[in-house]
Parts: sequence; structure tokens; C-alpha cells
Amino acid sequence: HMQGKITFVSGGVGAGNRNAMRQVENRYNLHLMFAVQRSGDYLANVGVKLANTQGKTVLHATSNGPFFFANVPAGHYKITVMSQGRPLTRDIAVAAHGISDQIFYWPAMSAS
Repeated sequence: HMQGKITFVSGGVGAGNRNAMRQVENRYNLHLMFAVQRSGDYLANVGVKLANTQGKTVLHATSNGPFFFANVPAGHYKITVMSQGRPLTRDIAVAAHGISDQIFYWPAMSAS
């Protein structure tokens, strides 16, 4: 997929899809992974929003699986990821060379 100058791919549900994601991961400089705290259960349908230092959204997508890889210009960004109505936000840096790995864990939903 492509938005502006950013290409991205997501997935990782099932062993075959996870293997396919591993085969292309080196093409992308930003790697995101989504899971539940303690259990490590993977999450899918996670909203991903990446904003530059001026606050402009440069990527707004939904991850179809626990892995989201993007190729973004080097720089500093604010990333917000959303699962089950609960956002997690952090500032990240993407270098001109190498890979920025970001792992996001959400607290387990309490049964009510």
C-alpha cells in the first residue's frame, strides 16, 4: 500500500502470513508489532497514525495483523496506535539507515 511517499504492508495472522511478512521486512525501515501485555497475544485491526514534527499526519492506516512495516523518510515522528478504543502514543526517530523497531503492548481487557 502507499500513502503519499510512504509505502507500507501489514499482516502476520497465521504462520504462512507471518513468513510472508518476514520475507519483506528488510524493505521497510519502520517495524511495528502489536500485542496484549503479559499474554503476548497478537492484535489485529490496529489503527496507525504517524505525524511529522509539524503535526501533519503523513500516514493513517489500519494494520490487518500484528505486524506493520512502513518505509518512511528519516526523521522524528509522533506515532499513535489504537486498539479496542485505547490509544498508545510515543515519539519515535527513524534513522536514514537501519530499522526502527517499535513494540506496543496493551493491558488485557478486564472481564466485566
